[in-house]
Amino acid sequence: MRTFITTIFLLLFGITGMAQKCHSCLLADSEAEKNQSAGNFYLLKKQYGTAKSYLLKALKQYETGGNAKNIRDVTLLLFRVDSATGNYQSAISYLRRSDAIKDSMFNSVKNRQINALQIAYATEQKNKYIKELKNSARVRQLNLAHASSVRIRTAIGSVLLIVIVILIYRQLVAAKRNNRLIDRKNEMLQYLIREKEWLLKEVHDRVKNNLHTVVCLLESQAKYLENDALQAVESCQHRIFAMSLIHQKLYKTDHVKTIDMAEYIPELINNLEESFGVEGFVNFKFNIDPVALDISYAIPLALIINEAVTNAIKYAFPGYKSGEVQVILVNNNGQLKLQIWDNGIGLADDPFSKNYNSLGMELMKGLSAEINAAIKFENLGGTRISITFIPALPV
Repeated sequence: MRTFITTIFLLLFGITGMAQKCHSCLLADSEAEKNQSAGNFYLLKKQYGTAKSYLLKALKQYETGGNAKNIRDVTLLLFRVDSATGNYQSAISYLRRSDAIKDSMFNSVKNRQINALQIAYATEQKNKYIKELKNSARVRQLNLAHASSVRIRTAIGSVLLIVIVILIYRQLVAAKRNNRLIDRKNEMLQYLIREKEWLLKEVHDRVKNNLHTVVCLLESQAKYLENDALQAVESCQHRIFAMSLIHQKLYKTDHVKTIDMAEYIPELINNLEESFGVEGFVNFKFNIDPVALDISYAIPLALIINEAVTNAIKYAFPGYKSGEVQVILVNNNGQLKLQIWDNGIGLADDPFSKNYNSLGMELMKGLSAEINAAIKFENLGGTRISITFIPALPV
């Protein structure tokens, strides 16, 4: 308490002394401000000698009044004057003085802030200590109540934990039982799928055998036929073989629903090459993308290829003239384009003309319509047949 009264007394004494000095300093400060303004004005006008004389007067007047901020401002202006006139040693001394005043002002402000914080902290600590004394009994009561509440919550939590563990255990047991049932069903489904695939392969094998039997029967009958009848039987043989080859592929592969056209088409054409005996003078070239087609698209496409290549072999190169047949199947973002191109004599008439009469051409047009394909016949240094379609299943 005594220290507090002494502090108040010193503050009042200091304020009284400052009031006595204030009147005498006001006049000096106003003159110093005028000299500082004049010095700054002549500095901007680059009249460095006149500017320095005014600034030195202002510095002396500020030093009398003890105004640190103004002294720092004037010394900075003097630093600028001496720097402009090349008096670097004097300029450096003014700059150092300005920095020293700046540091002093900063330390003074910092000390005042620290003292204020110390006073505030001491006051806060006292108030806190008083509050702690007042609340000590309440805290003890709250601690007792909290301990009792903790015991109750602990007991309730233990009971809930036991219940949750029991429920989780029951769920795990039920999940294991359901997983066993699902595994059994999956095994049964896998068995059924394997059995179905086996049955499909067996069906394809039997269809292939039956078609082969039909081919053999036609071949036997062909021995007793001549001219147009013989050609019709041979055409039927080739068509049936094209379908039989598809069923043979499906029987031998693990994928019982799709045909690899890159493997199937060369084998089909090799059979036609051997059947017609044109190995020596007709050269076959292939450009086939890896495409897998469902049987509903593979069979019509195979029959179209069979008809187009058969026509090329029989009619494009009369007199056993050597030639070339290209078979192209490309996949352009899901759209398939099949081209059979020969460099033979070309078509005599337009296949789409009403007067045109050819079973093979009509068969190709009908098969194209069956798979929603666009078919085009062109004479371009030979015959080019183009089939464009989008299969309903992924390729």
